[in-house]
Amino acid sequence: MIFAWCVREEGGLNGARAFAGEHGRSLQRVYSIDTFVSSDTPLESPHFAYAPLGAGAVFRGLDDGAIAPASERERIERLAKANSISLQIGTTHGATDGSGIAPFGAPNAGLSWPGRYSHSPGEVLDLRDVQALARLIVAVAMER
Repeated sequence: MIFAWCVREEGGLNGARAFAGEHGRSLQRVYSIDTFVSSDTPLESPHFAYAPLGAGAVFRGLDDGAIAPASERERIERLAKANSISLQIGTTHGATDGSGIAPFGAPNAGLSWPGRYSHSPGEVLDLRDVQALARLIVAVAMER
C-alpha cells in the first residue's frame, strides 16, 4: 500500500504523472482523495454534482477524467455500510490526480468530501463529511 501526496495538480497533474512513471504499472487500485465540487449552493441546479454538505463522504462515480468501475463502487458502498459511514455517490466535472495514473492500468476511483465554492477565498465544507471520509479511507486501507 502506498500513500502519495501529489503536487501541481492544477498545472497538468505533474506530480501524479511523475509518480505514475515510477509506480504506475505495479498499482492494483488508485483512490484519489480530493474535494467534490458540489452544486449544493443557493444558486446552482441540484441536477448535477449534487452532494449535500453534511450528508457524508462522496464516491466519485464519474468525472471528466475517470469512470469508476462498478466493482469499486460496490466495494466502497459495502465498506461504508459495514462501518456505518455516511456515503454519497456523485458525478461531477473536473478530475483528480488519479487521472494521471489511470493510463497505466489501475482502476481510478475518487473518494471525496463535498465542498462549495472550490478555488475561492470562501470554500465551505462540513467537518462531519471530512470525518466520514477519514473513516472510509481507514476502512479501505484495513480491508484485506
